[in-house]
Amino acid sequence: MAEWRDPCPWRIVEDVGGAYALGFFGGCIFATGKGAYTAPKGIMNKLNGAWMNTRIRAPRYGVSFAAWAFAFSSAECTMIHFRQREDPWNSICSGAFAGAALAARQGKGAMAVSAVFGGIILAVIEGAMSIMNKYQMDQQLAMQAQQQKAFEDYMKQQQKAGAVGVGWGGQEQGPKNPGMPTALD
Repeated sequence: MAEWRDPCPWRIVEDVGGAYALGFFGGCIFATGKGAYTAPKGIMNKLNGAWMNTRIRAPRYGVSFAAWAFAFSSAECTMIHFRQREDPWNSICSGAFAGAALAARQGKGAMAVSAVFGGIILAVIEGAMSIMNKYQMDQQLAMQAQQQKAFEDYMKQQQKAGAVGVGWGGQEQGPKNPGMPTALD
């Protein structure tokens, strides 16, 4: 499922770093806009307000994203270890755990609501990924079937012309075959 990802202990570090960068740079965009919008009139005031708001708030967004990624990746690695498989259920349950863990300071009710929403959000993401993977796989299988049929037609044509096996085993090379289909056809 995730052959392109690092193994589990390093996956946590990778996810936390990526989430911090995403939160920080996304926070820069939003904090700059909000700082410029709420600043007094005048270009220098707008620039100063944008800079001050970005300097204060963007790192906070980054840390918030990193905290969520740490909770999510830790839970996912734990589930992979105990279940001995990587499937969408790990991500869905890890999203629920991350939501609950980050809402623990607000009480049991907030934890339950955050867990439900975290699980739902990850279920939607995993469902969309599953649909996209199925669509891509169907496209690849159709392309392979088309290429297989083109190759079979080409080989039948070569058999009729008597050019099958020419050039193998020390025999002389037969006529060139300009009609052979390629992957670009």
